[in-house]
Amino acid sequence: MSMKRHYTKLFYIPMSLLVGLSQSDFSYADSNEDWPIVNGAGQITESPKAKEEPRRPADATNASDLITTIDGDSITGFKSEELVATGNAVVIRGDQQISADKIVYRPEGKRVHAVGNVILEQPGLKLLGEELSYSAEDETGEIDIVQYFLGDNAHGTADKIFIESEERQRALSATYSTCDVANPEVYLKASVLDLDRTRDSGSGKNTRIVFKGVPILYSPYITFPLSEKRRTGLLAPSYTQSVENGFEVAIPFYWDIAPNYDATITTRNMASRGTQFKSEWRYLQNDFLGQFDYDYIGDDRLSGERRRSYYRWVHQGRFGENFLGYVDFEGVSDDTYFTDLSTDLSETSKVHLPRKLGLSSQGPWWRAGAEMIHYQTLNFQAKPYQIDPSIKFSIDPQELLGFEAGGDFGMTRYYKSNNSGSTRSEAVPYLQWPLENDFLNILPKIKYNITNYENHDGSHFYRGLPIYSIDSSVVLERDLQLVGAQMKQTLEPRIFYAYAPYRDQSNLPNFDSGLRGFDFSSIFTDNVFSGSDRINDADHVTLGVTSRFIDEISGQERLSLSGAQRYFIGGNEVSGDTANRSDILAAASGRVTNSVSIDSLIQYSGILNQVQRHQHAIRYRVEEGGSFNFIHRSDRDLQEQFDMSGQWFASQNWSVAGRWNYSKDSGRLIEGLMGLEYDESCWGASFVASKVLIGQNANGSGKYATQFMFQLDLKGFTRVGQNATGFLSDKVGGYRR
Repeated sequence: MSMKRHYTKLFYIPMSLLVGLSQSDFSYADSNEDWPIVNGAGQITESPKAKEEPRRPADATNASDLITTIDGDSITGFKSEELVATGNAVVIRGDQQISADKIVYRPEGKRVHAVGNVILEQPGLKLLGEELSYSAEDETGEIDIVQYFLGDNAHGTADKIFIESEERQRALSATYSTCDVANPEVYLKASVLDLDRTRDSGSGKNTRIVFKGVPILYSPYITFPLSEKRRTGLLAPSYTQSVENGFEVAIPFYWDIAPNYDATITTRNMASRGTQFKSEWRYLQNDFLGQFDYDYIGDDRLSGERRRSYYRWVHQGRFGENFLGYVDFEGVSDDTYFTDLSTDLSETSKVHLPRKLGLSSQGPWWRAGAEMIHYQTLNFQAKPYQIDPSIKFSIDPQELLGFEAGGDFGMTRYYKSNNSGSTRSEAVPYLQWPLENDFLNILPKIKYNITNYENHDGSHFYRGLPIYSIDSSVVLERDLQLVGAQMKQTLEPRIFYAYAPYRDQSNLPNFDSGLRGFDFSSIFTDNVFSGSDRINDADHVTLGVTSRFIDEISGQERLSLSGAQRYFIGGNEVSGDTANRSDILAAASGRVTNSVSIDSLIQYSGILNQVQRHQHAIRYRVEEGGSFNFIHRSDRDLQEQFDMSGQWFASQNWSVAGRWNYSKDSGRLIEGLMGLEYDESCWGASFVASKVLIGQNANGSGKYATQFMFQLDLKGFTRVGQNATGFLSDKVGGYRR
């Protein structure tokens, strides 16, 4: 009698009802093998097929415990040998699902052969093809004429895909893209494509990167990441055109040495100068981290100099629980290295390159540090004193009989090669009495400054100076309706008084003192000098007031208005200022609207009846994109500059960015740039032209570095050209891609 039966619209039954039939036609004797769940072991039902996705086992951590279910419009065959499902056929095992027009299932090896509209799904992978041979047990197989989807957005096509495991696949005559499926404008095409999700990497043989239907890059072998994780390999080359260096090509190589070590080594070929090698080495451990940079050009054809180099080593480390150490060494081979080989204003303006070595520590009520600083001085500038070393110790305010006591103590050795210099010791203990409540703050304070100099020529000097001060402020509030918004306005008057007797300091050396910059942070201090070598005789009072407008709903400070002026009752002989009052400071800042913020400072001389200095900044931002920044700086009889930058989105894809920094007093452009960008979901292009003042020619005219940058960003693959978007981000406030 034939054992072949026909199952139609079968319902699922528990696995336990089948494994007990050891002598039945539906099981193997002496076998623990799990059986595919079909419905009812021969019962026929008329219930319609369930529309929801067939259920998966709740817990399938062990492969031998996985349950296999089979469904279809019709299922025929022997359950112990072969089952054939046709019409909406589905096989589910664990987190894998296979659907097709027809599926042949063999229990031995859990082998599946599917034909017609095949779909294989598992976590992170979906395959669509015409024919599939697959082992659900080994998770291996092959599928023909395939469209695949990998992770969240990667996809492609292939003539055939070999499934080597759940995480590894090999595709023949394949494409790979992260663009929109309907319009993959950028994709990789390879004769053989290997995808390994355990290593988050892909590789291809005989590969071409196709952009807008045109192959633009070819490589016999290429590797690429499947995620944002770093990996060793060549990075995209960059191209730059500058007036002085000519056409430049930079090819970076990234070396992923270990999870906590890496390096980037770049070959930079300049048509006018030659080849420069640049390297950046980074390291990270639990107790220390650092970076070492080294650049070298063996023969600079343009300057005629040989062996030009630059280095910098920055290191920070922890020694025990409370000790930190740091190193910052920087140096170049010659004075014009930066102006010749860099277009970055922060580098071309360098004069003194520090070489620092320091150690710091702190406890619950104290802080201590030691530091040595030497300098390499460029461009024939006067060399500063070396610090060999500087040791400092501070005591935070500690309660003492209702008062607070603290102090700052230190010793610094200043040295020059001509044996000039001195060892300066200082101690500044202080006692203060803070009085405060919800709206009133009063802080009387007395400190005594003791300074001693042991000069290297054998002379020595001593200075002892008491300094008295009292700082007081009040905070008043009121509710206010302003421009339709509910505000809280504060009024915060402040009075600061300081007194220090006169001491003749004309014979004392001066290593680090100068007049402080005049602003709101310095006007409420007892000394008009910075540093420790000069202390002004003081008998002055500073009056100031601040008013803030705070949005009660958002809590955001919409506007802050401040003003302050210092009045000299006496003293001020050390500074040589004979005026009886300082200039008036006035400031306004805040985010006036959600899009507009302002920051303004004015220094006005009532004696001269004129503005001495002012700076105004307006910044405009919109959520949809776009920004505008305007800064005007003016220091009477010294300098006046205009700095404008911004970005404008002409459409959803096109944007323009630029900057114009101009010095009116010298009549020169300091820095100018213009950028044009196009951006889509999977590719973008940027073009930037820039001009930067890097020095002065022999005839006194400005010396400029001009460069042109182009970047083609093939998202998910590579970036061709210079990092133009990074350049714009550094130079244009509020820039976004």
